Amino acid sequence: MKRIFLFSALITLLTISCSDNLSNAKAEKIINDCLEKEPYRKTVKFQYGERTIFNRNKEEFERLRELENIGLLKIDSLGRKKVRHYGTYTYYDIKLLDKAKEFILEQTERDKKQYVELLAFDYEVEEVKEVHEIPSLNAAEVKVNYKKVNITPFSILSTENTTDFKIRKLTFTKTSNGWRYCEK
Repeated sequence: MKRIFLFSALITLLTISCSDNLSNAKAEKIINDCLEKEPYRKTVKFQYGERTIFNRNKEEFERLRELENIGLLKIDSLGRKKVRHYGTYTYYDIKLLDKAKEFILEQTERDKKQYVELLAFDYEVEEVKEVHEIPSLNAAEVKVNYKKVNITPFSILSTENTTDFKIRKLTFTKTSNGWRYCEK
């Protein structure tokens, strides 16, 4: 009797584990595998070097001053400059210090202006909220709750929602080799 019970339990377990259905746990594992290959992150981009600060950029400039106070940037005033038809504005030289280099993802130049893309924070899966399979399309919609991790000082420059989480809907595809999200 025990053998029959163990055998039926083993068959049930194999059937469940080899099922074609996409469970929350299976979806989370697939998403985490994708995040290992290509992290889901928020970056910020701003101009450094010689720069005029206009009234519309005052809030960003105040945040840059905060970064200067913690030793990530150096901001020097270069005096005032008349900008055609707009008035007179202060001209600054903004330098990235060595302490900021670990957060730099990319530096670019466009129209003789220097730009930098910096890591603000990464996202990590906190919970897969729901899975909705669409058999006719061999697809599934997965609602995922991400949380912010590895928050850097440059996150204060982000325009991202200030909550510590983000909910996204992802589309999974069912193939002959199982469910796929990030693989083409």
